[in-house]
Amino acid sequence: MTLATMSLEGKVALVMGAGRNIGRSVALELAERGASVAVNARANADEAQQVASEVRALGRDSVAVVGDQSSRADVDRIVAETTQRLGPIAILVNSAAIRPSQPFLEITESDWQRVLAVNLKGPFNTCQTVLPGMIEAGWGRIINFSGAHAFFGAKNRAHVMSGKMAVHGLTRALATEFAAAGVTVNCVVPGVFDTARASSAEIGDGRQVPEPNRSRRQPPPVGRLGRPQEIGALCAFLASEEAGFITGQSIHANGGVFMT
Repeated sequence: MTLATMSLEGKVALVMGAGRNIGRSVALELAERGASVAVNARANADEAQQVASEVRALGRDSVAVVGDQSSRADVDRIVAETTQRLGPIAILVNSAAIRPSQPFLEITESDWQRVLAVNLKGPFNTCQTVLPGMIEAGWGRIINFSGAHAFFGAKNRAHVMSGKMAVHGLTRALATEFAAAGVTVNCVVPGVFDTARASSAEIGDGRQVPEPNRSRRQPPPVGRLGRPQEIGALCAFLASEEAGFITGQSIHANGGVFMT
């Protein structure tokens, strides 16, 4: 098997959190393989439109769909608009998340709820909304995202890591329940990647809290930071026909920082 055989021609993908960084790379890689791509951003319409333009420059159909995955109404609208503009969704990538850094004793109940609303309820919303169409088609690919810190721990991320670890449970439950329907569900776990993530993250009520700058962290054993396009290539494989026997897996891409 070569990468050239991993065609996604004729498939429609919805990539949540695709306005920048890893999500953008996933959207572009899926388009390179032949998929039409709906590009989601939570609020930044300009970012979503820019990535959609890049997808169209590759010769693929694309639409920018702005909305918050923690809102079921937003997700219903995003899925309806994607289906209307591009066709039934065959590939769902849940890469959207918020990752505020807060000492545990300073996390308020609203902080906790907001992080889990985006990082856990969000994938619940999108999966539950797209699955009926995948079941009807007898084929589907769902790719959730977690994070390496959920496995080896980090200070000031109790809410983030709780939600991210729960995504693995969601992934395995859905993989088991819908395998017979032709739907695979896997979870990608990125390590340290060289991205342009902002130095702060929004809690949800306008407050900003500091977030570590990934580009300044110690490189992993391979001697360099990850490249977002490498996650794009991994997702393209998981979305392909060739990956049909892979489901319910948590796949780490971290340069050797954490090994299973």
